[in-house]
Amino acid sequence: MSEPIGSPSASPAAQPSKKGKGSNRPSPEEIVAKRRERAAKKEREAAVKAAKEAELAAAVAANGKIPNGHLDERGDVVFIPRDWVCVHPSLKQGSSSAKQAIRIVSWNILAQGLVRRKLFPGSDCLKFKDRSAGLTAELSSRTGHGWDVGCFQEVDRMDVHGETMEKDGFSYVYDKGYRQKQHGLLIAWRKDLFGEKPHSRLTIDLDAESVAAPGEPARTACSRVTRNIGLFVALRSSAANKPGLIVATTHLFWHPMHAYERARQSGLLVRRLQEFRDELGQEWQNVACILAGDFNDQPHSATYHLLTGKRLTEHCYEEIKSSSVVHKSMDERREKGGGSNGFSVGTTEPARDAPSKKKTQAFHADRQAQSTAQQDVDEH
Repeated sequence: MSEPIGSPSASPAAQPSKKGKGSNRPSPEEIVAKRRERAAKKEREAAVKAAKEAELAAAVAANGKIPNGHLDERGDVVFIPRDWVCVHPSLKQGSSSAKQAIRIVSWNILAQGLVRRKLFPGSDCLKFKDRSAGLTAELSSRTGHGWDVGCFQEVDRMDVHGETMEKDGFSYVYDKGYRQKQHGLLIAWRKDLFGEKPHSRLTIDLDAESVAAPGEPARTACSRVTRNIGLFVALRSSAANKPGLIVATTHLFWHPMHAYERARQSGLLVRRLQEFRDELGQEWQNVACILAGDFNDQPHSATYHLLTGKRLTEHCYEEIKSSSVVHKSMDERREKGGGSNGFSVGTTEPARDAPSKKKTQAFHADRQAQSTAQQDVDEH
C-alpha cells in the first residue's frame, strides 16, 4: 500500500549538511567555527591593546622609554632600543672624562626608494607610512639614542627626516652626489655643541678621485662606475675651551664580489680626509677625525684590514686579486666623454665640462671613422 506523498513517513530523515563534491563553499558548521575563531582573535587583540595602553601610560612617566621598546600613540612598539656597552674603562658612567664624551652614531636607514618586497619577504612594514613612525622615533633625540653627531646613509624623504632634525635642535648637511640619485648621505650635529653651520664641508666623487702620487699624471684606477661619494664636515665647538671635530661618512660599493673597488675607495677616503684636515690650517691638526659609514664589508676583508692597520691575510690578497677586473661601465663612461657623475670633484655643483649629447655623438662618429680606417689598412 503506497503512502501519501506528503505524509511524515515518506520524508527522509534529516541528514547533516555536507559540502558538495568539488565545492569550496564551507558547511554551516565550518562557518560557525570560523566565527568563533574570529571572535576569540578579537578578544585576544583587545587584551593585547589594553596591555599596551597600560604600558604606554607607565612609559610616559619614564620619559617615553620602556624596557621592551618605544611606543607610538596607539601603543604599538615602533622600535626596540639598543643596549649600549662601554668599550673603554675611562668612559664608564660617573668618570670625569665621560662628562665630556661625544656620542656618535652611524646608521644606514634604508632608503624608501630601495625597498623591495622580494628583499624583505617576511616584513609587514615596508610602506613608508608604516616605517616613518619608527624611523622618526629612533632618529629623534627625545625618544632615540641621545646622540650628538650622526652619520646616516641611504637617506631620502628629507621632508620628513629634515623636519625631525630641526625640531630636535640639530643642524645637518646632506648630499646625493648627483641630482638623479634617489638617496644620499647626511651628517647631523647638535647646534648647542657645534653651532648652526659647519666650519667647512666637502663632497668628493670616489669614481673620479685620483690615486696618483703628487707630481704624477692623474689616474683613478677605478674598476667600475659606482657613483659613490664621501661627505666631510669640520665642526667648530661652541665652547671656547673645547676642540672641534672633523666627521666624514660614506657608503662604499655594495657588490660582494668587488672587494678591490671598496679597498680603493677606502684608501682614497682616508687620504682625502687627511688632506681636508691639513687644508683647514694648524689649529685643526690635533682635532679628532671620525670616519663612519656603511662600508659593505666584514672584519675579514681587505678593506677592514687596511683601515685598521692590520696585516693583510692571504684571504685579503686573494679577494683583491680576484676582483681586479675592469667593468664594462668604465668603457661606457669613456665613450661618453669621461664625465664623473655630473659634478666636479670636491663640490656639490654639476660639472661644467660634463659631456653634452653633441660631444658624445661626435665621439662615437670619430670612433667609427677610426674603426673604418683601420679596417681599410688591414685589407690592404
